[in-house]
Amino acid sequence: MDHEPRKIRKRNALLRQVEKPGRYLGNEVNAVVKSAANVSLRLALAFPDVYEVAFSHVGLKILYEILNDRPDTWCERVYSPWPDFEEVLRRENEPLFALESGDPLDRFDVLGFTLQYDLSYSNVLAILDLAGLPLRASERNENHPLIVGGGPNAANPEPLAEFFDLFVLGEGEEAVLTLADAVIAQKTRGESRAQLLENLAKIEGFYVPSRFTPRYENGRFAGITPLDPERPTVRRAAVADLDHTPFPVRPPAPNITPVHDRYAVEIQRGCARGCRFCQASQLYRPVRQRTPATVFDLARQGLENTGETTLSLLSLSAGDYGCLNPLLESLDGLVRPRRVDLQLPSLRVEALEESLLHLLGSERKGGFTLAPEAGSERLRRVINKGNTDDDLLASVDRAFRLGWQRLKLYFMIGLPTETDDDLHAIVDLAERARFAARRYKKGAQVTVSVSTFVPKPHTPFQWAEAIDRDEIRRRQSLLFGELKRRKIQFKFHDSHSSLLEMAFSRGDRRLADVIERAYRAGARFDAWSDHHDPALWEKAFEDCGMTLRQWLEAIDPAASLPWDHLNFGPKKSFLQEEWKLAHAEEHRPDCSYGTCYHCGVCSTGKAKRQVYLPEMKRGDTPEHVRLAEATCQAPIPPAKPGERRKVRFKMAKRDRAVFMGHLDTMKAVIRAFRRAGISLVMSEGFHPSPRVAFGPALPVGVSSNGEFFDAETMDALPTAAILERLRHALPNGFDLLDAIDVPRHAPSLSESIETMTFSFQPPENVEENAISDALANYRSAKEVIVERIAKGKPRPYNLKERLRNIETDGHNVTAEIINDTRGSVKPLEILQTVFGFSPELCRDTEINKIDTRFRSSVAPKENASSSKNGAYRKQRRRSK
Repeated sequence: MDHEPRKIRKRNALLRQVEKPGRYLGNEVNAVVKSAANVSLRLALAFPDVYEVAFSHVGLKILYEILNDRPDTWCERVYSPWPDFEEVLRRENEPLFALESGDPLDRFDVLGFTLQYDLSYSNVLAILDLAGLPLRASERNENHPLIVGGGPNAANPEPLAEFFDLFVLGEGEEAVLTLADAVIAQKTRGESRAQLLENLAKIEGFYVPSRFTPRYENGRFAGITPLDPERPTVRRAAVADLDHTPFPVRPPAPNITPVHDRYAVEIQRGCARGCRFCQASQLYRPVRQRTPATVFDLARQGLENTGETTLSLLSLSAGDYGCLNPLLESLDGLVRPRRVDLQLPSLRVEALEESLLHLLGSERKGGFTLAPEAGSERLRRVINKGNTDDDLLASVDRAFRLGWQRLKLYFMIGLPTETDDDLHAIVDLAERARFAARRYKKGAQVTVSVSTFVPKPHTPFQWAEAIDRDEIRRRQSLLFGELKRRKIQFKFHDSHSSLLEMAFSRGDRRLADVIERAYRAGARFDAWSDHHDPALWEKAFEDCGMTLRQWLEAIDPAASLPWDHLNFGPKKSFLQEEWKLAHAEEHRPDCSYGTCYHCGVCSTGKAKRQVYLPEMKRGDTPEHVRLAEATCQAPIPPAKPGERRKVRFKMAKRDRAVFMGHLDTMKAVIRAFRRAGISLVMSEGFHPSPRVAFGPALPVGVSSNGEFFDAETMDALPTAAILERLRHALPNGFDLLDAIDVPRHAPSLSESIETMTFSFQPPENVEENAISDALANYRSAKEVIVERIAKGKPRPYNLKERLRNIETDGHNVTAEIINDTRGSVKPLEILQTVFGFSPELCRDTEINKIDTRFRSSVAPKENASSSKNGAYRKQRRRSK
């Protein structure tokens, strides 16, 4: 009976010990909570990075919504715990849990990892270990979850093959449903884990590593042997029609700000530009587009359900979307009334036309990014980039002429055939771009960002030699010196991280020992420069009899590759032909709307090219090119506004919501207004923001019976209707208690609030005499000095001047804190200074804000006062 309360108390005790507990709550709006007793399958999707990064990943959101739309399945999420939380879990001997239910991961049927980046492999092992699961697939038994991997790194999963039971190759929308059916059937029939894997191995898109055995000769990979000779290769899964493929319109809204804080719609999958270094352009062929009407409808629903203020149109190459301009014209009618920014994060240099810039223009034109990839036109032909210096400079000219302020240029170093002349070309091109920008803005800022080329599987450059660490640093140093003289900012990637990515990219199963050894030695978050430890990895390679350098060597195109048995579409012969064309510096145009180069994707499998053109471009087009309407739907007119008004809300903050910080709470409330369809008055200036004002910040981990915030709106709805709409739009743990209209020019909350009363419930092991004695000492003292550090300097103050009253009933304590403009007393300062509580005792003390008293001298008659003196109730009767 007491299991759930005990679980909640334990979870809260863990979260009080970490810096950002908002990462681990699972109470987001649109998060799916079901009863475990009412489903046949429990599946947890894991992203091996911190919440802020993981939350931005659209692929995980797609699978989350698809699986939870099934009544028989409950899909939850788990992200990598930050090092402080991992330390807490290990110290308290607690397992890592799923966000929604808080249940340990070993209770699930399936634990699925999305593998987006090679440098997250140590985090994969950390999640398995913290869940109490054996790391190696061979060590797990019938009682353990099925460990499944997918995503772009499944293109060569061999370095991780020893740790996974199964990999999903390619696109997962249909594959995850097949997987769910198979696991439910296995449970129903009582089949073994081995039988389940044998059954899945016969289905397209499922790779079971244990059914393939690698061969080695003289310390080198020599091929891979299937246990089933009739199935020597595994073909990727792919969806045939993107327009009718599910896409999430109710994804969870974040508790804390993610890296990409936006609602994103995938307008197109695949890219046929054929950049020879780009793995995604090969893995996700052919190009398939959604119709403008479908994109518009997804955007409308997504913005309504999330309350996001940015709409992003996702694609590997958004400028290649056939109906882009008509789509943007229609979306303008959707986003402009809602004050939503529209973003296209992946535009080619030559696609940045003036008409497109006008459609993307916003009130605040900040920076934009272009990716020439290589400095010289020669090297761009080698990589099949296909744009010229003039294309870039014309785009820069158009953007700055229309008001943009900053420019970032992305390049790569270490590309095949690159020379120092190509590096100098980067500098020259950046300087010319800065000159073009400064014709319109004197202080225009240009930044050059450089990454190191990594040969990727299933690309024409998979056989290329990679440059070593010394050469990476030499080329970075050359660019740094030249760009510094020209006063151009320069950013670059860590050289050792690039080497490690190269090894994992083209490695085989022998790397499993290296990964596990590095993990055991403390490797975590290797994609984060401040966490990556090169020496740790160097020793792991050395202990396993290997070096990083051995994975950088050029590969004979005729040699066996660790991923040869995995078919992602393009034929190996096609990639070899592209490899030769690269050395011949020959460029091939995009095949989406024209010539087919017989790469092998469209001629085999069910996925075919599916692209659209607006009706106004009707004419001679290839058979696979379809016509779409030039506009989507009529622009949505803004709602008719009423008179400008200010509404004061009273809100309780309980349960998991207490671990959301003040800024995150503010964002959650503002998003709730947008989801509820209640328009807010915006401030003036360069970057308008909603006119919502909050009372004093509530400390993280403290519950409250009454927080207050004022919101200015022109919505004509009755106050009671606004309250009801907003109540249903807030995350779990927030409870709107009341709302009243107050004069627009009433004093602000910070001016109106006089005192705040907190109750403290110390742990049971604190003796009542200790509480009473400490309180007696406090009362007898003339002053009680609290040392507070502000901006790096000590700022002592007298606690007795800012604490109106403090009482105890023998064990529990009540303190009335004065709202002071110099800085109010923090509840923890009372526990530490008055009662001498240690950090551990402070953490275990339940703190609740029970009352807020308003200043009668500054509050107008209509202003809300505390329920203690009755004024708030009187005002409610008058407003009714």
